[in-house]
Amino acid sequence: MITNAVSVTVERTGKVYHTLKDWGFAIENTDYIGDPVLESRLVTVPGLNRTIDLSEAVTGYPVYTSRVIKIIMGCLHKDSAWDSEISDLRNILHGQMVRLTFDNDKDYYWRGRAQVVDFERMRRLGKVVLELPCADPYKYEKYDSTEPWRWDPFNFISGIINQDCNVTVNGTETYTLAAQGMPIVPVFDVKRGEISVEYKGVTYRLKSGENRFPDFVASYEKAVYTFTGNGELRVIFRRGSL
Repeated sequence: MITNAVSVTVERTGKVYHTLKDWGFAIENTDYIGDPVLESRLVTVPGLNRTIDLSEAVTGYPVYTSRVIKIIMGCLHKDSAWDSEISDLRNILHGQMVRLTFDNDKDYYWRGRAQVVDFERMRRLGKVVLELPCADPYKYEKYDSTEPWRWDPFNFISGIINQDCNVTVNGTETYTLAAQGMPIVPVFDVKRGEISVEYKGVTYRLKSGENRFPDFVASYEKAVYTFTGNGELRVIFRRGSL
């Protein structure tokens, strides 16, 4: 059942709290997810009747820095209970790195440092704001490429089925990675053997353990990585979406 609430995971402790089931708070506003902040680079050239947009000059794609998530929550409590309830909420969440999973979007989570602010009440009715003033611009898929694929939460309209992350190389093998919105730099985790990887004409020799190359980014088009050698590795990544 979908409710107007959010699950909050505190990264430091790993504990998960549901704002409605655990604290009785329901979300009042619908504009709780703010717009992503675009990192723009506009250059003015003397004598030129326009600005030059260099926002994608380095990466080849737009870069977003953050966004604001502001959740207004309301609840009924006894008059005498409110001070302790808000103190408990602040002790758990204020200043902590958290992950937010909204009941109407359970396949993803948002990440940022939480603040519990703007508490006000009138007799039994109280309101408080759970805010991530500098949240990551992208929401992340709940499961990364190493976790078992699940039919139940899969979105057949927008979902992407991953190729098996476990790759056995005996000569040449390819791995195709399709990004969803957030550019992805995968990790190549070599379990055994001697393996090289090639992407867009660039080749790296992989060492044992985790390897990550910033220029091997998958963005809007499908990325095809070609492995050569003999051995086993895992391709580790997590998709994100605006």
